[in-house]
Amino acid sequence: MENDGCIVAFVKSPEYSPVKTRLASTIGDAAARRFYEGAVSATEALLVESARRFAISPLWAVAEEDALDEPRWLNLARVPQGDGPLGERLDRVYRDVRRRHRFAIFIGADAPHLSLSVIEETVTAMQDTGSAFVIAPADDGGYVLFAGRDPLPNAAWTNVPYSDEATARRFTQELRQHGTVSQLPTQFDVDDVESLKRLAELDPTSLLPAQREAIRAAKTYIP
Repeated sequence: MENDGCIVAFVKSPEYSPVKTRLASTIGDAAARRFYEGAVSATEALLVESARRFAISPLWAVAEEDALDEPRWLNLARVPQGDGPLGERLDRVYRDVRRRHRFAIFIGADAPHLSLSVIEETVTAMQDTGSAFVIAPADDGGYVLFAGRDPLPNAAWTNVPYSDEATARRFTQELRQHGTVSQLPTQFDVDDVESLKRLAELDPTSLLPAQREAIRAAKTYIP
């Protein structure tokens, strides 16, 4: 194995795929894309600083294979998510990362405010033999972070309904069949204008500069 762990951000390329469609229905496609691009920059900063502080490898998991050489992804190592529904893609990347690392941490670009302290807590749990998996649920029923160091069958991913109010609950049930699960405090994703307002109201003091910029920009997109 190359090192202890790997932090992976699952992302889409706005040049190839629609992004933040629920948010776009309120603030427009152009503003939603600008917000997403800022969120990606914040996520990249989190990956880089996590790698520096916690000695883990940063990785983009890009939805579109044709986009792997887009300039926005070139600063870090990257892999394609591959084809199929989300559960299949998560399974594929998890298996690939676990072949090379002791544990994997999965995040997205929907929570540009996700703090280094959450990553630190996750890394600590993964290095503690008492936790096989970690999940940080989102208050809309999904989850903003998953981490694992033990194998999971394909069904643990594909039995889960995604983009659903039961996503985190069902996934946690699946995880508990295969090991102990540590649950972190509930977070929130930015998927619509109401969550965008929540982001804009956050105190950014403890966050990275790119994360603070994403919060500042969020205020300009609110109708």
